[in-house]
Amino acid sequence: MQNIEIPNEDIPPDQVIGKLVLVGISFYTSTGTFVEQYQTNGIAEKVSGDLLYLRRSNGASFAVPYDPNHIKRAVPGIYREKTTGAEIVNPDFLSQWRIDTIDDLEYIERLKEVGFAGWGKEE
Repeated sequence: MQNIEIPNEDIPPDQVIGKLVLVGISFYTSTGTFVEQYQTNGIAEKVSGDLLYLRRSNGASFAVPYDPNHIKRAVPGIYREKTTGAEIVNPDFLSQWRIDTIDDLEYIERLKEVGFAGWGKEE
């Protein structure tokens, strides 16, 4: 992902639905040691409870918390996912997260598989 500072704005859910969202999650241990950064992307399908559900290109669902402080409009351009090398051209939004106190590698793998589904309030 490009390191470009994007101003905060309160983006209502209806502006995100149907748009391409690039997600970055940085994992750190309870002692603050960096573990890894994971990136994925998908088309926003719905907001349910406090989660935004994305549909990835492989058909799998991935959920991130819907928090306007963590969803920003993307600067047009080509973004490269560090984990896969995939190029994402002109995503509409970026959602970046830092997860601290991760000492369980199985937990990280579960988050990479489905995102935050099961950890938020779902309707």
